[in-house]
Amino acid sequence: MLFFSFSAGSLASSKLTPEQTILYSTTFIQTSSQNGTGFVWKRRDGYNFIVTCRDVLKGASFARFSFSEEVDKLAAHARTVPKMLSKCDLFVQDIQKVAVYHPSFDVNLVIIPFAKLVNRKHQLLLTNVSCVSGTLFRTQIGHEIVPTAEQAASISFDHPLTFVGYPFNLFEPLTMLPLISRGFIASPFNIKWDGKAQFLIDSKVPPSSSGSPVFLIENMPQEHGTKLLFLGVLNSTLPSFNNEATFASVMKLEILQETLKFWQQQQSSE
Repeated sequence: MLFFSFSAGSLASSKLTPEQTILYSTTFIQTSSQNGTGFVWKRRDGYNFIVTCRDVLKGASFARFSFSEEVDKLAAHARTVPKMLSKCDLFVQDIQKVAVYHPSFDVNLVIIPFAKLVNRKHQLLLTNVSCVSGTLFRTQIGHEIVPTAEQAASISFDHPLTFVGYPFNLFEPLTMLPLISRGFIASPFNIKWDGKAQFLIDSKVPPSSSGSPVFLIENMPQEHGTKLLFLGVLNSTLPSFNNEATFASVMKLEILQETLKFWQQQQSSE
């Protein structure tokens, strides 16, 4: 039986550059109904969750999570890019037993407590594991790079942003590295679009991008390096003309926090 761990650490503590850390932040999700993108969120207490959109897992009987696995042990101690990465698939049957959806059906978010996939109680759900070391080379996104109130107030509505995922199911086949896409903030970041904790972006969002983490990367003066902020979870495209999906919504941290709180309440009642 393999014991799984994350070797790259959190975005704040890793020695990787901001560009490298976002490249190693995602997992490709394949289900019985459709595919999508997810990422690992690290809570302040160190508990890890896979985060994606509700519509990626809704109605699915199984899910396969593909990661990059570290197979060069010497690189793990340096917290740098491993000399060798390989594909690592975690196949989860009965995914609905461990999926925790946001309590509101119209909110498109779901989390999977990572520990539930690997502890003894749920170990039978994890089948056909094609991993060698169990050391997943993935950065965990956490509160360290969430915008402060002051930073959020300074984000302009036309600011360029970056999201990472697997558009059209594309990825580097040997290491599972994703693709990086660009866009612009289309609505004021601090205003709730349609009364929800979300904002709009101007970008052509291809299929299988749902669940992608969205970042703001800004070059600062040389002594401060590069600023990296986590803005939210790519939700879905909006109806458009001529089948050109040029706008999409992004769910902000508040929605993820509501889902985590709902999961915590479930744990307390068990």
